[in-house]
Amino acid sequence: MKQIFDFIYSGEVNGDIFNTWGNIKFILSKYFLILLTYILIAILLAFLGVLSSNGEVTVEHAKKIPTIVKIFLVCLFVPIIEELIFRLPLISSKINIIVSLFCFTIFLYFFTRKYFISYEYFKYFFISVFFIGCMYFPIFKYEYVHNILTGNKVFMIHFYSILFCIAHFGNYNFNSNTFTPYLISLSVLINGYYFSYIRLRFGIEYSIFIHMFHNTLVSIPMIIKYITK
Repeated sequence: MKQIFDFIYSGEVNGDIFNTWGNIKFILSKYFLILLTYILIAILLAFLGVLSSNGEVTVEHAKKIPTIVKIFLVCLFVPIIEELIFRLPLISSKINIIVSLFCFTIFLYFFTRKYFISYEYFKYFFISVFFIGCMYFPIFKYEYVHNILTGNKVFMIHFYSILFCIAHFGNYNFNSNTFTPYLISLSVLINGYYFSYIRLRFGIEYSIFIHMFHNTLVSIPMIIKYITK
């Protein structure tokens, strides 16, 4: 755990690279240690009476999506897209930045749907201008972008981790009278830092793996309900 805290503070990634199975064992062991810490915090807050499980954490727009589609999106598609957006550009290259911005444009399209219900054409205009603007810089001003990313490494780690957390705010009801959505948001932020650490130490394929594993783990109740219905 000290390596991860040092990473958050300094942005430095230290430690050996193992074979594939060794990497996976390391990643899962640290993940479950973080998960155990989170569970202990949740138990303490529940004991203090500031947590609840009566549905403050909901995703209203997802209720219309068929369960099997939600399972596919949450367990497979979303982890890939989010890792390409929030973790891929932590190592700067022209292709990494272009892929990240392209995926972010897709994410932004779906994320802003509820804000442009009566302004459909304006949404397409906004997304198109955003996409063209984003593509201009890595293609024609790559050295400038590269210098910003590499010269502010620690800041970019914090920036992408916090942005990853903010991107999930719409999933929770912060108008509830419990600490539940805030605790879940904290876990998302911690995961953001951990996934970033894994991406920089082992590679993007491993951060995608642990992200898929995490989403599948928290989706087990939904999967069991779908299988047994």
